Amino acid sequence: MTSKTELINLLKNQLQVEINSRDIYTKFLKEIDNANFNKIISKIEQDEEIHIQVVKEMIKIVEDYGAIKEKKIKKEGVEETKAVAISQSNSIFFLTDLETYMYKIKRILKENLKEPSKKAVYVSYNKLPKYTKKIFEEYKINSNQIIFINCVGVSFGDDISINPQDLTKLAITINNTVTDMKNPLVVIDTVSAFSVYHSLDLISKFVSSMNDSARRKNYTILWIALRSESGAELNSKLASFCDTVMKE
Repeated sequence: MTSKTELINLLKNQLQVEINSRDIYTKFLKEIDNANFNKIISKIEQDEEIHIQVVKEMIKIVEDYGAIKEKKIKKEGVEETKAVAISQSNSIFFLTDLETYMYKIKRILKENLKEPSKKAVYVSYNKLPKYTKKIFEEYKINSNQIIFINCVGVSFGDDISINPQDLTKLAITINNTVTDMKNPLVVIDTVSAFSVYHSLDLISKFVSSMNDSARRKNYTILWIALRSESGAELNSKLASFCDTVMKE
């Protein structure tokens, strides 16, 4: 099994690869005077910048994992109450901190997937499912009970991959995926990351539409949002669309 140190080193090496790639395309843009060519290169440069941010997030998650693993967030009775609240709501806005949000997701999934028959859909906007699965499995969460939808912008393995800019396709894929499931949990990690690709108005319409779908099809959608000054307006608006608001 790859150790934590080895994994961090691998990710740091990958980060340098992404930075070098980005710098090459930046150099092309400065040296080549061709509008059509530069339009293509500019898009590739933007994609490389996204890849850089994704790898940085992966490194932070791995670095924080050991400390987060042992941290107690709430008393057992409160956790049980939240698990019940999640099962009784169709749409939940969950506002939390970057430092501990993965721990909280793991607690929620573990509680809601106790029964082998229960299923979940995990939509990732900021890290590849490969690394999320590793974290879940170390926490004794059965990844076979979870369908992963990768919206990072980088296809990997057999997971469902969707362009992060294509909200229409994402909505169709989520609703098709839950069709044969009984009261599944759909986790969006994170809705805060949507702002990299979309306007506040478009995100609001998407969240409202998905919440309506959750009510019609009787599933629960959990919108994970991160606290930040820049995201305050987005968080406030999206929270108003949901049946339940949780803050930790």
